[in-house]
Amino acid sequence: MSLESDGSSAFVVNTPINTHVPIDREIRLTKEGQRRLIHTMVQPLSDKFAMPSSSWETVQRIIRAYHAANAQERPTVNEIAQLAGLQRPIVSSNNNFLRELGFLQTEVNKLTPLGARFANGLELGNKTMTLEALEESVQNSPNLKTLISTLRARGTMSVEAFKAQLITLAQLTANSPTLGFLRAVIDYLEDAKVLKNEGDSIVYTGHGFSPGRAKDNPDPLNPPPPPPPPPTEETGVPIPLGVGRLAYLKLPERWTSRELPKLLKLIELALGDDDPES
Repeated sequence: MSLESDGSSAFVVNTPINTHVPIDREIRLTKEGQRRLIHTMVQPLSDKFAMPSSSWETVQRIIRAYHAANAQERPTVNEIAQLAGLQRPIVSSNNNFLRELGFLQTEVNKLTPLGARFANGLELGNKTMTLEALEESVQNSPNLKTLISTLRARGTMSVEAFKAQLITLAQLTANSPTLGFLRAVIDYLEDAKVLKNEGDSIVYTGHGFSPGRAKDNPDPLNPPPPPPPPPTEETGVPIPLGVGRLAYLKLPERWTSRELPKLLKLIELALGDDDPES
């Protein structure tokens, strides 16, 4: 495919079409169409994980600032940076991470309903609200699902092995500016109760990973054991055989004492010793 100008404000795109007879099809593009086409050609879509460029604590400051500007129709990054007391590049470099989590809208610099819920929880100090929002945010990232699935399969990973998986998903190199903020992702996931950092190990906890689980069963992979069966209520006539030993005899209706000899004989036959020599 090639772009050619015909001297006007439009461009001509020569696109070969696979038919029985090779031909070229001319498509006239406006300037806006030309811009979109070139943008697509030079910036192919990427499925790599969007890393934060600050600590998790700083990212939360940015979320608070976005929430403070939520009444504005189209707040700018400069305005958010001023509200957060941060430099503009710090805010802008974390926006893709916030979009990865589903906290920030794609087209405008405003929180999504999920991001607003999380920010509300932060401001109110409501841990339940923030935890529920974090749990839901984990589900918004296919890359995080892949990462946590790996951890779930292994149960426990070393911190270095976990970071290596994250580096792979984010396609980082030794020169990547976000390489130093792997810890921020771990802190975020730990706040979401998906994992726990115990010394040099990362331990899967299961919370916040599987959507649609029942609230009374936070870990669908480790369901609680079924409740024990209710104790059976013994019926019949109790016959003490010793300390802590009771036998129960259930008598039929219209039982009379005249049947006692017959009953005793039948009990002896049914429960007596089969060995005549003993």
